[in-house]
Amino acid sequence: MRMAKIKSSRDVVMTLQHNTRERMPPNADPDLTDENFNYGGSTLETMNRFHALLPDKVRSNAVHAVEIVMTASPDFGGDWGRYLQACDGWAKSLFGEKNLLHINHHYDESTPHTHILFMPLKDQKLNAKHFIGGSQDRMAELQEDFFQKVGQLHGLERGQPRAETRARHTPHTLSAKAAELDERETSLAERSAKLDEREKKLNAFADEYQSVMGVTPADIRELKNKVSRWYDQTPDSLRNFALMVEVKGCRTVAEYHQLGEARREREQQQKHRFTR
Repeated sequence: MRMAKIKSSRDVVMTLQHNTRERMPPNADPDLTDENFNYGGSTLETMNRFHALLPDKVRSNAVHAVEIVMTASPDFGGDWGRYLQACDGWAKSLFGEKNLLHINHHYDESTPHTHILFMPLKDQKLNAKHFIGGSQDRMAELQEDFFQKVGQLHGLERGQPRAETRARHTPHTLSAKAAELDERETSLAERSAKLDEREKKLNAFADEYQSVMGVTPADIRELKNKVSRWYDQTPDSLRNFALMVEVKGCRTVAEYHQLGEARREREQQQKHRFTR
């Protein structure tokens, strides 16, 4: 059981696109993706729910969401479906059903696992510390609680607690989670480079347009102000939709809807196979 703090809406989008397979990871088998379970809908639907729950005032360093990943050893001989449902139940009891954003069970990677995403709301404020604390002792408590209420009941074994071994945690830099984070960083770096290149082209075009049409820098500043005002006055749902289309890499809204329809058809096919 691992937890990750997510501190921006854009990172929430990236996480959801990975989990829903709207952005296919290289280590997943496309032939098995239809076996995955998805609760919460598409990235767009989940982000609309995310913005509906998000408080009006958010600290600059606030944790917007918490992702929990739960699995077992590859040689686990039990019922993966029942086990992952039990994992979800444990997480929902910790964060509360009302804070649930999304659940995904992945069967298209080497080991089945569940991703479950929550908004850490307490008294209408973002407060991740209330749920998962800020110390290693709190995480050790959660690991033990997870084992007692889920792992042990499904025939799993737990290693010796840190309090007994006095061992220090050594980060597993080659773990699947690290590889996933590296992939996200690479993707963000590539997207950032594309945005920089686009900005250079736009600046070059603005210079050329100014020389031909006689547009002044003041005119350009006024245009930028109008764009900024439009952005501020645009509803969250519309800005969120535009972000989805951009991040997905679709050239048109119609193309984005076509991808969404194909995904919904796959989800309908898997619903009758999954017993909640």
